[in-house]
Amino acid sequence: MADAPSGTPPTPPALEEFHTLRDPRLRRLLAHWLGLAGGRVPSRDALDPLDIPYALPICWLCDLMPDEGFPQGRFRYRLAGDVIERIFGRSLRGVHLDELVPPADWPRVEARWLSVLALPAIGVHVGTVYDTYDTLLVGERLLLPLLDRQGRATIILGATAYETADPETLPGPLGEFVRPVPP
Repeated sequence: MADAPSGTPPTPPALEEFHTLRDPRLRRLLAHWLGLAGGRVPSRDALDPLDIPYALPICWLCDLMPDEGFPQGRFRYRLAGDVIERIFGRSLRGVHLDELVPPADWPRVEARWLSVLALPAIGVHVGTVYDTYDTLLVGERLLLPLLDRQGRATIILGATAYETADPETLPGPLGEFVRPVPP
């Protein structure tokens, strides 16, 4: 996916650009998100959970909160669907993302999530999506920015579709990308 030339605002994305995204719930959620604000970043208030019942079990919302220990802010879960919470065996409400990510992976994960809000951009990750509790889960993750009530991109609507995998037989292709979107 090519970025817009420097200084040129990005064009609104189209669903067809995300051909590597295969899970039908994620594709449907992305299509819904794209429709909320005509390919621009929608506000959190524009998102009605009643419109996305098919995705709620695999969705989560994270807020980027000010925190003295994190110069760019700290991600805190507002909520997570039951399929996601089952992975961790508890509610994620109020839990910070850095408490769930292994320290060796944190710089990469933090950079990806921050870029989704800073650009703003749609983020897609394909490959290992969870490596916790001695279980390797592979699949797809979708990161979608949302605007807060002040019009700032500080919220991520995420969704993760996964399956258990044998590390010896990881599916391909694996990768990630971000697609800038108009603010």
